[in-house]
Amino acid sequence: MWPTSPQSPSRPVALVADPDQEIRDVHRKALELTGWHVEEAEEGRIALAKALGNRPTLLVTETNLPFIDGYELCILLRSDYDTRDTIIVVVTEDADSAHVESARSVGADAVLVKPCLPETLLEQTERLRIRSHGLPEKGAQIGVASSRTSFVSAPVPARHGRPIRTLQRTASLRSRPAAPALACSVCYQALRYAHSHVGGVNDDDPERWDYFKCGRCGTFQYRQRTRTLRRVR
Repeated sequence: MWPTSPQSPSRPVALVADPDQEIRDVHRKALELTGWHVEEAEEGRIALAKALGNRPTLLVTETNLPFIDGYELCILLRSDYDTRDTIIVVVTEDADSAHVESARSVGADAVLVKPCLPETLLEQTERLRIRSHGLPEKGAQIGVASSRTSFVSAPVPARHGRPIRTLQRTASLRSRPAAPALACSVCYQALRYAHSHVGGVNDDDPERWDYFKCGRCGTFQYRQRTRTLRRVR
């Protein structure tokens, strides 16, 4: 069931965040034609407040927002329980692969490069909307391994009092590559991978944390399960 607008109960809610009024108008008109109720924000603080207040199904955000930029906005929404499932489409003027990967690493479901035609935006949002609607967890869509992803439903025998599947999952966590192309959430410089740690609250539910270094801002921790990045020192 999609979150809907109080003013338009049958229409899913989209939030468009861009400092350019003309671009917001183009995105709004295109989305409204396909059944969305559209909220707007010209800067990151307003976008964050509206996202937390309205819990939109879709966020379309420019990367270069004032106060809270699009990258940090993605991190904040992916870290919040009520907005972590929001479909996020990032629109950017930076077409190089590093910026695209940075947007994906902070939780973007799709990255579009300006100038973005309305047809392209609608095609991407509809594809993501259908895809999300057909999945039990948003994490599966954006490439996050949930605690159930690699488990089989049949009974699993134990080895030395621990399920074999737990041992297999722990081995998988240890062998999984580090999260690619993460950017510092403070200065947005590329982070350098340092090391990984596999642990958890108990042996039956292991998880993995990757640690990265920023030459300016210190050490960051990336949690594989939730795709969240935070500075630890």
